[in-house]
Amino acid sequence: MYVRIRNIGSEKAEPVSVRITGEADVPFDYDVKSDYVGNLDIGEEGEAILKFDVDKDALPKVYPQGIEIRCSGDRDLGDDNVYEVSSSHSSTPGFEAIFAIMTILLIYFLRKPLHHLPFTNPL
Repeated sequence: MYVRIRNIGSEKAEPVSVRITGEADVPFDYDVKSDYVGNLDIGEEGEAILKFDVDKDALPKVYPQGIEIRCSGDRDLGDDNVYEVSSSHSSTPGFEAIFAIMTILLIYFLRKPLHHLPFTNPL
């Protein structure tokens, strides 16, 4: 699965990573559950590649999956905060929509210090 994210914020996002947080009862075997995207300048896109195999006896239906995008702020601007956007119940079809929402949330979090967030550990 290719996951494309874009930094639409007001500062550089430093080491950006994407991780799938699989639910317990899914017929998937994960080969690669996370990927490092790298630093993303303002407006820059990055891509993560997550790999999994689907069990042969899996029923064709939507399986809940969680996705997490994590980065820190621009250290050159003195922003050493760690930002995390996660979704514990997205679904396999339509990842593009959820990542668009998560990218917007990531940018919101980049503008706010971590201690001002309404939650600090959504998992």
